[in-house]
Amino acid sequence: MISLLLSATLASGLTPLPQSTSTDWLLVRSQDEVVGPLQWEQIGGLYLQGLDWELVKPSEGMTRPETSRMVVGAPSDHSLVAELAEPFDITFRAGVMYFRGVPQPDGTGFVTYDSDPDGSGILFLTCGATDEGVLANFQTPLSIKFGQYLLTRKGEQVETGVNARRFGLAQPRVVRLDEDFTTLLASAPNNIDEKALRLARGLVGYAHVYGALGATDLLPYAEQLLAQRDAVERARTLFAGRDHTADVLAAYAKCREALDMQPETAPVFYVMYGLPEASNAKNFGIDAVTQRRQILFNLTRLAVGAHYEAVLVHECIHSFQTLTGQRLIDRAMDEGVATAISQLLAPGLPDADALLWSAEELAAATASRAGLIRAFRRDAGSTEEKVLQSWMVLGMSLQELPGTPSRAAYYVGWLAAKAWLAEDPSRGPAELIRAKPEDLLAALKTE
Repeated sequence: MISLLLSATLASGLTPLPQSTSTDWLLVRSQDEVVGPLQWEQIGGLYLQGLDWELVKPSEGMTRPETSRMVVGAPSDHSLVAELAEPFDITFRAGVMYFRGVPQPDGTGFVTYDSDPDGSGILFLTCGATDEGVLANFQTPLSIKFGQYLLTRKGEQVETGVNARRFGLAQPRVVRLDEDFTTLLASAPNNIDEKALRLARGLVGYAHVYGALGATDLLPYAEQLLAQRDAVERARTLFAGRDHTADVLAAYAKCREALDMQPETAPVFYVMYGLPEASNAKNFGIDAVTQRRQILFNLTRLAVGAHYEAVLVHECIHSFQTLTGQRLIDRAMDEGVATAISQLLAPGLPDADALLWSAEELAAATASRAGLIRAFRRDAGSTEEKVLQSWMVLGMSLQELPGTPSRAAYYVGWLAAKAWLAEDPSRGPAELIRAKPEDLLAALKTE
């Protein structure tokens, strides 16, 4: 018995894109006159009810890419099926349908409802390796949402899930949240509460990025940003004329060349205005959709000296590191390596800027150099949170060495990386990023 569940789903949930013709949908038929017990007019009436549609041959459908399409058939009798199915991880070989490289049993059908890979409309594709597989889709009660796929067999759904998205992952992406900030404020009424609300609602899709800077609720965070608008304006003034997208992409390309590494997946970089007391930059995990590493740059905090230039390279270097070590020595050497390489790739970058410190903070650390190294050797293998925080977290410092700046582990790691490089003049960024933490620390002398 033919189910009408999918018909109801499509008719109620599908919003066709604006079209240049009066036809919203094309039903692209195969060479067969019928699909099981159904005529083509019956299929259109059942599955595209409530929509304007037209029955066409495959060649006609290809000439109107702006129109949404329902495509039905097997590759043996429909010239479009194999081509349209491939972007959804469906291939056909020797009469067998493969899904994500796995052969499917005879009589398996595939259904998807998603963006049309061959045009600008929507595609509803129902296919199989044979007529039996195509018919399985019509014999199965179906319910499908946009972006999903279904596998059917013998009148049952055997698998459902979300279609993989393809984002060109080999190339990095830069998301300009700083520009969004400016645009949203300009579009809001001249009222502080209205502006905060406009910001919060406009940036909600990037709540996870602001969350990495400590925002648990975007509305209070937007209110705090507006209350400290002077810091944002200082950054805007300092960076006037800078093309942050070009800066980030150039830094990443420079690192990739110097390290002689070609990752399959490049990071996504977020350029933004955060609170001035928040982190200046951060690698903060993997994007759930694209599986890219995520990196943010807080322009509000980077409007100091050459910190911006330093952090661009520093965070790009992190995107090539594994960053999986849990011991203090692992985390400190990751930071020290990134700091040292930033100076190799930006000759003349002052030590204080490379460490993202002030000159006074560097002087204080230098005065306690021997004590810091001894304390670090003692704690190097620790994974205790309190120990790690005292060495790694902004605003926290070692109680036993009063006056030393926070994040002193960066300083020790940087000293170790420089000492390791000095042991052999032939060593460079590519060798340094592959060095073991223990070897780096061993190169560092206390005195």
